[in-house]
Amino acid sequence: REVRVAAIACGRRHTVLLAEGGGVLVTGCNAQGQLGLGTTRGTSTFTYSPAFSRADVASIHCGGDVTLALCSDGKVLGCGYNEDGMLGVGECTNVHSPVEVFGGAHVSAVACGYYHVFLAVESE
Repeated sequence: REVRVAAIACGRRHTVLLAEGGGVLVTGCNAQGQLGLGTTRGTSTFTYSPAFSRADVASIHCGGDVTLALCSDGKVLGCGYNEDGMLGVGECTNVHSPVEVFGGAHVSAVACGYYHVFLAVESE
């Protein structure tokens, strides 16, 4: 089926597409859960990520082995490598399904490096 692509983000060994009209497709290595599929099994074809696709995703971002989605309501969903706590979820274990990161704040921008994440938070 044809998908019109609104945005593309690439990590070290994974690729994420934001489809026009919604939906997030992922492919590649998933050893740290960066595809957000709930497992660590990779895929060689683009697959809809159900958890990301249920959200109203405005933009997608990848670090080395991490994926983040900025939603239109200012929430950020993230998954993947977190052994150094880069997702800011209060623990240092990899995250295999997208979870809200930096909960409670309205985020206006996201940037990812290889092993770090930057979130611009709007002040109240």
